[in-house]
Amino acid sequence: MISLEVNLSHHHSMLCALESPFSRVHDLTIWKDSNNSKTIEAMARQQKVRVRRENGKGASSEMEMRISWDLFEKWKEYRQACGVKDVELVLFLDHLHDPQNVGNIVRTARFFGASAVVIPKTRSVKIGDTIIRTSTGAALSLPIIYCSNLVRAMESFQEEGAYIWGLDANAQHVLATEEPVNKKLGLVVGSEGDGMAKLTEKNCDLLVKLSNEGLHESLNASSACAIAVYECMRKLCR
Repeated sequence: MISLEVNLSHHHSMLCALESPFSRVHDLTIWKDSNNSKTIEAMARQQKVRVRRENGKGASSEMEMRISWDLFEKWKEYRQACGVKDVELVLFLDHLHDPQNVGNIVRTARFFGASAVVIPKTRSVKIGDTIIRTSTGAALSLPIIYCSNLVRAMESFQEEGAYIWGLDANAQHVLATEEPVNKKLGLVVGSEGDGMAKLTEKNCDLLVKLSNEGLHESLNASSACAIAVYECMRKLCR
């Protein structure tokens, strides 16, 4: 487990931090009163969080919360903490460098009920407050596995019986027409520029693409992922 210290200034992210099992709130500083700040303050005090009130002159936000965000480093560690579900979709992100793209992907994953998101430490986005803010706090509510070896995490899931699809605009198979082998499915998403690493691609069980009947050749990673996650969860939950 790795813990990152992060400062939050958006009230929805703060709500998620107060409710999430993957974050610990250290303190809350309030500069300006509002309905949002009163709600956050009440929840924080209920949880015995230290609350400070300071002069709001010149402050760019109403309040700030300092938290520790817990990320898993290994697949086994994630399993021991979160267990196994009957229906599982796990996202594996490869070569994604834009924290706003990643934040949107995490928000989508959380909304549709994905189990976890796996992000490699190398060739990848820097984990921090931008991802939390862009995901509107969803990143704090979903298990994030921040691992040294993405392929090894994929293999660990496959060893449990999972089947992994890689999203590739040049694939021969169309996602909409494929059916999962079972209720355990991994989805690999690469960047719109570089795609997946060759070794990542090699370890996918199948490469799939979105059906494309429009005029544009491709979507950005977060838009393509949103469609793919919806389609995968629809298939898994039948």
